[in-house]
Amino acid sequence: MDKAISGTRAESGLSSSAKGRRWLTLEQLLEVLPLKRSRIYYLTHTRQIPFRKIGRTLLFDLAEIQKWLEGSGNGNDPGISD
Repeated sequence: MDKAISGTRAESGLSSSAKGRRWLTLEQLLEVLPLKRSRIYYLTHTRQIPFRKIGRTLLFDLAEIQKWLEGSGNGNDPGISD
């Protein structure tokens, strides 16, 4: 996952908040998750994946995505399946 966040504004401190959040754009998220762009759009549309929207820009908190992925393995979240 380090590859996906290297070179982002989070490293330079511009997009990290006081809580130390690391925000990923859709493009960066696609590097982290082995999903298609259309699947990410579907997951955001159905609110199955944690995200924020600023204007037309989707942002994903790396820590929230990691928690979401950990919770997806228990069968309670239909967002990711094999």
